[in-house]
Amino acid sequence: MLNRKTAARLLLALMLTTGAAGAWAQSAAASSDQVVSSQVILGGQAKFVAPPGYIKVRAKETGSMVQTSYQNAATKHGFVTTDGVAQADLAGAAFRTMIDTYEAKQRRAMQSYSEMGSKNLKIAGFDGAQRDVQGTVEGKFGGKAILRTTTFVASGDRYFFVVTISPADDAANHQDFATTLQRGISAAR
Repeated sequence: MLNRKTAARLLLALMLTTGAAGAWAQSAAASSDQVVSSQVILGGQAKFVAPPGYIKVRAKETGSMVQTSYQNAATKHGFVTTDGVAQADLAGAAFRTMIDTYEAKQRRAMQSYSEMGSKNLKIAGFDGAQRDVQGTVEGKFGGKAILRTTTFVASGDRYFFVVTISPADDAANHQDFATTLQRGISAAR
C-alpha cells in the first residue's frame, strides 16, 4: 500500500515532469470546496470524469492545451490530464508520431527508462493508446523506480492524455488505477 509521504512525492514529481508545478501549493482544505471533478475534452466531443474523491487542484492553460492536476486529499495520490489542439489532424500515423514524440521527451527525463508495454485502444469510440514505462527520476522518490502509465486519446486535431505514476512495487494497483482513469472518458451525447 502506498504511504502518504511516498504518494505526495509521486504527485509532486508527476506535476514537475509534466510541467504542472505549483499544483501542490494549494491546500487540500481550499480544494475541498470545489465541485465534483469533470471536464469537457476533445473540443466538446467527450467528457472526462475523475474517480470519486479526486478533485481539480489546478488547471493551467498554455497555448492550445490545458493541463489539469487532480488530487485525492485523503490518499495524497494524483494524476495529470492534458487536453489540447494539434496543428494537424491526428489520424493514423500522425497520432503515433505525437505519442512517440511525447515518449521521447519523457525518456530523456527519466533514468533507467524501460518500456513495459504499449497497446492501441478504442476508448468511447476514439482512437487511443496506452504506454507503460518504468524508470527513475533524478532527485525524486529516493532514487527508487516508478511506474508511469500514459493514456492517449485523439479525434481530428484534438488530443487528450492522462498520466499517473506509482511506486514500481505497486504494479497491480497502478494498472487498476490506469484502467479506472480510462473508464472516466466518455463520448459526449
